[in-house]
Amino acid sequence: MTPQVPEHSSSPPERRSETPGIRDQVVGWMRRKLHTTRARGFVFGMSGGVDSNVMALLAREAAGPEHLGLIMPIHNDPSERADAERVADRCGINIRVIELTQTYDSMLGLLPPGDELTRTNFKSRLRMSVLYYHANVMQYLVLGTINKVEHTIGYFAKYGSYGDILPLTRLLKREVRALGRELGLPEDLVAKKASGCIIPGTYAEDEWGIPEDELDEVIAHWDDPDLFHPRLKDLRRLDRIASHKRGYPPIFRPACKKDGC
Repeated sequence: MTPQVPEHSSSPPERRSETPGIRDQVVGWMRRKLHTTRARGFVFGMSGGVDSNVMALLAREAAGPEHLGLIMPIHNDPSERADAERVADRCGINIRVIELTQTYDSMLGLLPPGDELTRTNFKSRLRMSVLYYHANVMQYLVLGTINKVEHTIGYFAKYGSYGDILPLTRLLKREVRALGRELGLPEDLVAKKASGCIIPGTYAEDEWGIPEDELDEVIAHWDDPDLFHPRLKDLRRLDRIASHKRGYPPIFRPACKKDGC
């Protein structure tokens, strides 16, 4: 079932990639972040999915040769690495492959048993540690690759996906795909569905329990008071639960004394 949105309702202002110039806007924004932080370039993870592939193309355009995509397999399907390498070969992306499977397995041997979600989050945080190591060595910024749908429902690991800046987090999945086409990403990779993070061998939409395009449409009209969808209550709950992932940790503030705090 698709979302029911009244004909009179207007599109939310965040749907910017449906207007001309989104490519120039995001590339210009990324360049300004380099300038204001005095960083030399960008480093990012490349999983072979459309979001990370689009990020790679944006990084190359914004920073020229000062970019690096890290392919970091941890028990991954070999086709994912092949897709990332194909984009790198075709589009001139600087990459480095760091096989983390043995490291991950060794570290799990030092830790108490955890469920699939715990292990999945650990993979993301391990990869993020490697990204920040390279960022420190190269004086680069780490690019987060999560899109608006993932950000809204919390489909990302805390401290495992954000990075230093988030170029795609106000873009719907369809907008990321449109940007990929404009940047020259091969069509089969533009249309590639997001892989599941928790259940091996599945798509993200299988874990969500709602088709990818349908969820995209719900998020597009997220703030419309007349939005209806049978899963809306569950999705709103995920949004509330994920709020702690999207902000700073709570900071204790001692009570003020007469002479100040």
